[in-house]
Amino acid sequence: LVKKIKTLQVMIATLLGAITSIVSALFFLSIWIFLFSAIGMQFFSNLKDGEVIHGPWNFKTIINSMMLLFRISTGDGWFPLIYDASISEPSCTADFQLPACDASCDLECDPTATINIPGDCGQGMVAYAYFILFWFGCNFLFGPLFVATLIDYFFESQINENSIFNDDECAIFQEAWMEFDDNLSGKIAIENLRPLIERLMDLGSKVGFRVAPERDRYKKIWAKIMTDPINFPDQGLQVPEEWQESCGLEIINRETILKAFPNNNKSKSIRELVYAQTRVTQKEEVRFHYCAKILLIFKNDIKNPITSADLVNRGAAL
Repeated sequence: LVKKIKTLQVMIATLLGAITSIVSALFFLSIWIFLFSAIGMQFFSNLKDGEVIHGPWNFKTIINSMMLLFRISTGDGWFPLIYDASISEPSCTADFQLPACDASCDLECDPTATINIPGDCGQGMVAYAYFILFWFGCNFLFGPLFVATLIDYFFESQINENSIFNDDECAIFQEAWMEFDDNLSGKIAIENLRPLIERLMDLGSKVGFRVAPERDRYKKIWAKIMTDPINFPDQGLQVPEEWQESCGLEIINRETILKAFPNNNKSKSIRELVYAQTRVTQKEEVRFHYCAKILLIFKNDIKNPITSADLVNRGAAL
């Protein structure tokens, strides 16, 4: 079922890709909850039972505090909890003092000594500030961070799915390439460029095509491959005087290199000069990465201009 429904594949890829970021976001959220739980225990550990504060939902222990704060981080009982935490007299018992001893029974008793008995009232405006700050952090800081993580990975999965060189296309390109790259060097001979393109067509690739009816397109690709910027000088190759007659050129660049395309004496001379005067190596003219990029650029129905996602994503930049 997953293999047949592309949207489901995108959703699963989003979740799998976002796991690390989601765990990080949850980790920071747990620190936020733990911090406020410790603070809450100092202010609200003796609250009177109310609409939300009752049973295990209290600030008496760190675990109970974290459970309660996690509950209200979802929006459940958030505002009633503020009322419970800000309750005041006469609805609750305020702190009071009792004598530390009975002077009538204990001759050594200090009549001024007292014991503080904590009441069960709330903290008034402190409670409002505490819970509003906590809720603000959960809903306007960590909540959007969590959602933004999912959205980011969703769009990344969408780009992969919709781009020309997505995962499936890369697999096809690699499969076709391996049929010609026996040494696994990432380079093949220029003579294998046409068989590679037509093999891509046979495998269902979007960048493959039949060369015979699209000879002009193939020649442009051929010229780009032969003048790969890594191996061929950007300003072109100046032809030495002793070679100019045999080559019929004064300079070899991306336009004039096409004279080396036919199989005749001049084309052979041009190729020999290119191999001798540049870093272009015979039988290794076609590079894996650059070939993918050029085939993408010269795809017939590609959008104009080519988006950075098309060129950078997956096989186009590999």
